[in-house]
Order: sequence, then structure tokens, then C-alpha cells
Amino acid sequence: MREEAFGVISVQSFNKNAYTKEHFEILKSLASYMSISFNNAEIYSQLNSANERLFEQKKIIEDKNKDILDSIRYAKHIQQALLPTEKYIDKSLKRLQKK
Repeated sequence: MREEAFGVISVQSFNKNAYTKEHFEILKSLASYMSISFNNAEIYSQLNSANERLFEQKKIIEDKNKDILDSIRYAKHIQQALLPTEKYIDKSLKRLQKK
């Protein structure tokens, strides 16, 4: 694959000149297809690993996002508890306008 060897195929026979040129061409073709399949398997493995890492990172981001939203909701509840209501403000403004 890409001018790089990573294996050996050996075909042997006890008979002299047992293999023809056609046999050799078939073996070359088979070697090419095997090389492609091994390369595809390696790429699949790399993609699978990358996908697992992405899933883990997605989970971390979702957890952080939940923590941030929970914090925002908590702060909102505190603000609502401390700030006067709109109804109270309206009553106070009307009372001040009467004076």
C-alpha cells in the first residue's frame, strides 16, 4: 500500500514451474485487494477511536452545559427572591405619585 510493504504472501509447490504467469497475476491482484482491505480495517479502527473520543467529549460538554444552566437557574431564583415584584413596584410608584 502506497509503496509500503507490510506482509508477505508465499505460494509453494513441489513441482517445478507449477505456476503460470496467470497464476502470478492472480496472486498480485489478490495481494492488492488484501492490502486495501487491511488499510480499510486500519482506517475503520482509527475512525472508531476518534468517534469514541468525540462521544466522550460530547458527554463532558453536555455535563458542563447542565452545570452552567443549573447555576444560572439557581442565580435567577436568588435574584427573584431578593428583588421586589413588579406588582410591588407598581403599587409603590402609584403611592408616590399620589403624594
